[in-house]
Amino acid sequence: MPDSSVATPSAQNNNENDVAFSEAKALLKKGMTLSSSQKSEEALTFIGKALELKPDYADAWLIKGVVLGRLGKLEAALMCYDKMIELQPNSADAWLIKGATFSSLGKHPDALSCYDKALELNPDYADARLNKAFSLQNIGDFEGAFKCYDEVLKQKPDCAKAWYGKGIAHAKMGIIESALHSFEKAVESKPDFIEALLAESIVLDKLGRMQEAEVCMRKAIGLKNMLSGNSSLSNIPAWR
Repeated sequence: MPDSSVATPSAQNNNENDVAFSEAKALLKKGMTLSSSQKSEEALTFIGKALELKPDYADAWLIKGVVLGRLGKLEAALMCYDKMIELQPNSADAWLIKGATFSSLGKHPDALSCYDKALELNPDYADARLNKAFSLQNIGDFEGAFKCYDEVLKQKPDCAKAWYGKGIAHAKMGIIESALHSFEKAVESKPDFIEALLAESIVLDKLGRMQEAEVCMRKAIGLKNMLSGNSSLSNIPAWR
């Protein structure tokens, strides 16, 4: 009768893997806590230790990329997302965040390829479609952007970002009344949306509705002051 107290080599390896994963998971959790406390460099130390224990820990590669992105190290972040995708090629989230990083670098064609892959994996992924709309808009494909915005709004009628993006596209095309409608819907969905309030104020001013424009501007300044203690507004839309 075999001695059950002696583990076979495969069982022993599994136990070692379980221990390594548990330790790596704890290190990643510590890194995420530090990251949420704005201690990004310290967070990277713990995440790095987690990956030393478990180089195939896909979630750790993803979180490392996010932290690097917050530090402005976007190329290094992309390498992390590539590693996660290598481990989990069917992760729509990984493709989305890789695309968002390309967008931040101004590489919109590369970003669009990533968003399309995310949507191929998850056709109902509203965030990927919204980001795709932003990138299409940035390369001047307004027709494609409007199509994406409309599809997002079918899923999420109160998506303030979609209404805002649609308003910006209309404003850039000089369709001011439609832009106003979209900005109003964005503010209706998210009353503290400072950028949308600013945009609404600008189009109201263009339409000669000065008093309403001033009301929106005062709301935006009040929100900015309440959130940051600084009444200056640096996020006025570039199309003004």
